[in-house]
Amino acid sequence: MNAMSKIADTHGYLNPRLPAYPISGLAGASLKHEHLSAILAEDCWSGLFEVHAENYMGAGGRPHHALECIRRDYPVSLHGVCMSLGGPEPLDVAHPERFRALVERYEPAVVSGHLAWSTHQSAYFNDLLPLP
Repeated sequence: MNAMSKIADTHGYLNPRLPAYPISGLAGASLKHEHLSAILAEDCWSGLFEVHAENYMGAGGRPHHALECIRRDYPVSLHGVCMSLGGPEPLDVAHPERFRALVERYEPAVVSGHLAWSTHQSAYFNDLLPLP
């Protein structure tokens, strides 16, 4: 049972739908969509895949199909990079809701995010700026 499912089961608000994989001692690799066909064809990976949450905050389509295929067979680490929790502007309250929806949808083994400043007004930066 993955870590999120363990926590949720004790509170009774999540019924796991996806397989739970042990992650102790595993190494991770970033999931890139251009490698999906090779990953699925070879079936030789024995680690977990890290995905950036913001790449999957759209409603569906090819990115979600790819992640669904991977999540059925491998543990996933869902990592947020754009919440900008440390920025000087108010938190975009829709962003944590989208993040929560991804956690519920994919039941990742690991959930993490940056405590950094990564946005200014409507611009997203690819760097993690120091806290102001």
